[in-house]
Order: sequence, then C-alpha cells, then structure tokens
Amino acid sequence: MSNDLIIAAVTASLRDIVANAIVGSAPGAVVSTLAPTETGQNLGETRVNIFMYQAIPDGMLSNQYLPSRRTDGSLIADAPIALTLHYLVTFFGDAATQEPQRLLGRVATALYHQPLITRERLQETVETALLDDPDHYLGRLELDPRQQPLRLTPSALSLDDVTRIWSVFFQTPYILSLAYDCRTVFLEPGEAPKPALPVRSRGAETVFFKNPEISKAAASEDPATPDDFYLVGRDMVDDEVAVFVGDLEAVQSSASENRIEASLPAGTAAGLHPVQVRCRRLIGEPPQPRPSGESNLATLAVRPRIDEASVAIDLNDQDEPELSLTAAPPVGADQRVVLLLNELNGGPAYALTALARAAEADPLRFSLADVAEGRCLLRLRVDGAESLLAVDGAGVYNAPAVDIVIPTPEPERRRERGTRRGRGRGPR
Repeated sequence: MSNDLIIAAVTASLRDIVANAIVGSAPGAVVSTLAPTETGQNLGETRVNIFMYQAIPDGMLSNQYLPSRRTDGSLIADAPIALTLHYLVTFFGDAATQEPQRLLGRVATALYHQPLITRERLQETVETALLDDPDHYLGRLELDPRQQPLRLTPSALSLDDVTRIWSVFFQTPYILSLAYDCRTVFLEPGEAPKPALPVRSRGAETVFFKNPEISKAAASEDPATPDDFYLVGRDMVDDEVAVFVGDLEAVQSSASENRIEASLPAGTAAGLHPVQVRCRRLIGEPPQPRPSGESNLATLAVRPRIDEASVAIDLNDQDEPELSLTAAPPVGADQRVVLLLNELNGGPAYALTALARAAEADPLRFSLADVAEGRCLLRLRVDGAESLLAVDGAGVYNAPAVDIVIPTPEPERRRERGTRRGRGRGPR
C-alpha cells in the first residue's frame, strides 16, 4: 500500500503522458492541473487542463480486505483504502483553427494506446520532479512494491452528467472535454499495526473431533448419596470433560467412554434440568484446551426429598387444616409443586397443589380441607420430578408417612366463630 501522495503522483504521471502526446499538435500548447475556473480561454493560451473532480471508494475491493484485530482491540493488519479517481480533461485554444479538437484527438489516441500507469512510470515521474526541485513534495512518496498498474478508462458522460458537472461544480460555460476513470488506487491507512512477536515454530496437527452422546441421565436412588447422578452413553471421554447441569458445572467422580458419575452442583433446585457433556482436546504447543465436541441435551430429574421431621398439621387463620413440610434440594417459588397422598390401607388417594409462598425459604403448605383422616404415604412432585418411597423388609412401601389428624379448633375460637354466624342470620 502506498502513502497519501499516490493520488498526486497519479495526476502528475497523467500530466506527463498528455504532455508527450500533444508535442507538435499545436504551437505553444501546455498542460496544467488546475480547476477549469482557474484557466481557460481568457488566458489566451493553447492548453490541455487535467482536473480530478471526484474520488469514489471502490466498494468491492474495500470489502475484500477487512482489518483484523487482536482480542484486546490492537491492530494486526489494516485494510487499504481503495479509490477510483475521476478526471476531466479540458481542451483550450483557437476555435477558428480547431486547436481544441486537434488536442483532443492527440490525447484520446495516446490514452487509447497507453491506458496504463505503471509503477515504473510513477517512479519516473517522481525522479523527473526531483531533478527540477530536490525538495519536491513527491520525494516523500512511498510506493508499494506490489503496486498494480492503474488503468485509464474513458467515461461516457450523459448530457445530464455534463450539465451537472459544468453548471454545479464549475459554474462556467461548457468547454470541450473528455472524462476518464483511473482505478484502483490503494492508500495505506494512518494507523500502524503493532508488531507481533516472531513465530518460533510452525506445525500442523490432524484432530478428529468426537461426537459424544447421552442415552440416559438418572439420579442416584441410594439415600446415602442423594446428590449423585450418572450418565450413560458413548464417546464421552476426551483430554478434558465437563458435565453441565443447566449452566452449572457438576463435580465428576469417575468418567469412561460409556459412563460418567458426578455430583450435582451446589444450588441445584429440585425438578427437571438439561444435562450436557462437553469435551475438550489439548492442541498446540504448549497444549491448550480446545472444544472437541458437545453431546445432545438430556433431561435429568433431580428428585426432591421430604424431611419427615418437618411434617406438621395445623390450622391456619381461617381454622382450615394445612400440612406443611420442608424439602431438599430447595424448591423455587415459581415451580409447580404437588403433594401425593396414598392411604396405607388402600384407601383414597389425593393430589394436593402447594399454596402460594411469600418467600422460597418458607415451608411448603398444602390444604387438607378435603382429605379424610388416616395414615398416608407422602410423595412430593416438583416440575415432574418425584420423591422416592422407602420399603420395608417385605418390599412394601412404608415411608415417608404421616398420620392425618384434623385438629379441632379451640372452644373460644369456635364460640366466637358461632357468635359471628348467629349475628349474621336474620329472623326466621
């Protein structure tokens, strides 16, 4: 990429090409690079004027080279600025002897046979300028060694385009002219990339990624290890393996290709949770862990556990019987909780929905208004995950259980409630 003087160098090279082309075409003809309003017929000269009236970014080439940056935002390599230059070549002279037309013919022929501005020509233009003036500004031109030849293409301007250029840009009467496009000029952006450390070694490694799959996810049924669970599947081991329950990583106790055993992360609530195995491979020098495969999402049912010591039956403020209990793991306030009651002697069964709680730390409460007295087995279902029942030596379910005994309101409260009812009745 060249520096910002490349545009001026292209204009100077085009001026030299035109100057060589008009030699002998008209006596005293000169070449200038002024605006059409600064030179013209009033100067009384035979002249060819070159004016760059527009520079347009090249959208296709600008998108082809995109800047790249490090993770900290520092620049690795910048993208060049790609521009298409639009020139207007205007011809002045004695119209009676057709000097403008003669100059136009010479210039059009020269640029047809020589449509390229090469890197060598740009260097020649700079050397010529330095011979005349050692302090010439083109001496600061930094030309990219990879600079491709710039192509000059005639531009067919419509009558509307010509009208807008002369009446809006220059605000002067039309003068015989040609339009050319010069593409593509690449400029180096101002920001310099920070140099990176040299590469000490290069290498390539072929890695076959895994495709782990979970076919079963289940919690432990051993009361001694209620927070343990296991996964069954295939291809579940790599250099590094992580098991995620939701967004939390579980603690593994053992791992093999077909089975992983782990413990629930702290804070995991009761209910249904997605579980996934994520494998990583150590790649590079020094080895760095890279993702090598992720399993499908399986569903793990984290079963709630009823604290039998916390089970209590009492009357609420309206003298309605309620059963309260606590469970582990914790149950969220927005989770659906159902208490299943089954009488031990084969009597009726009930499904009680938990009452609203003010805070998650409050005990779970269930109304016993429609429940008959008797001894019942307790099961807690949280979002589809159900607590387990214990069995006795004969293989019969026996715990957790509770004796449903509906408390009797205190006499004073019964009398006060009856008084309120009596006052509310009208005469019969």
